[in-house]
Amino acid sequence: MRSSIFLILIILLSINCCGQTVVRYDIIDMHALNGIADKWERYWNIHNADSLATLFAPDIDFITKSGEKSRNHIQSQYLDYRQC
Repeated sequence: MRSSIFLILIILLSINCCGQTVVRYDIIDMHALNGIADKWERYWNIHNADSLATLFAPDIDFITKSGEKSRNHIQSQYLDYRQC
């Protein structure tokens, strides 16, 4: 009895494991993602809020704790942060 429950448990676990897929990105996607990270670092270090905001889509919903949202708000938040 115990061995049959164990066997059923093993079968159910193996079915669940086989159903999972691993997402692998191709080399082009990885270069694009790394490029965005490199640009973010470069723009942040040269204190360029306009260029930093270009990394976001124009219709982004950037919502802060005060409830403001827009791409322009990213620029102003960055400039406010840098002035502190």
